[in-house]
Amino acid sequence: MNRQSLGQLCVGVFCGALLGGCSHVPVDEGVYLKKSRALFMKKVTGLKLAMHDNMKTMGPLKLLEEMEAAGNMEACRICDLDAQEVVDSSPQDDGAVLKMTSLKYRNTDNQPDDWETSALTAFNQRQANGEGIKSMEFYQVVEGKDSQVFRYIKPMPVKKVCLTCHGEAVMSPIGNKIAKLYPNDKAMGFKLGDIRGALSIQYAVK
Repeated sequence: MNRQSLGQLCVGVFCGALLGGCSHVPVDEGVYLKKSRALFMKKVTGLKLAMHDNMKTMGPLKLLEEMEAAGNMEACRICDLDAQEVVDSSPQDDGAVLKMTSLKYRNTDNQPDDWETSALTAFNQRQANGEGIKSMEFYQVVEGKDSQVFRYIKPMPVKKVCLTCHGEAVMSPIGNKIAKLYPNDKAMGFKLGDIRGALSIQYAVK
């Protein structure tokens, strides 16, 4: 799907289905798209480095032990800690609001909203149809509470390191600890190359 078709899909499907119509205030989508793509690459690169360092120095079981020692409310801060600290908005992000999300989430803070759910579902269908994850992205200008919002979302694949805690056969004692920390966990059963989730980015349109 080319970018022009993607833009038409944004307007024709998501505006009608989720918003019941949208404003036609001119927005330079290209500017926000360029910023979103650059920010995605920056955050994903940082996340890969952080996770690699922690897995190398502690290993998955030690990570989970650290989570358990921190208590349930802070449990998300180790596997999630790296993810959230990396994607948390900073002054260098030019006002962007970022969120890690997935249809099969572990931390309820990462539960997708309706817009993200629709995009993630479409990504899964596109992958099932043979499209590679690297080429996937979705963006749209929507009506926010106080202003228009440029929304961007791009999926991330399951890597080998992810399978230890998110795979189809998570071994004990790791599986036991995950069940204890996340009794409502949805984030298992993945295979290498599946869509693990996505980074969702929002900019208030100025």
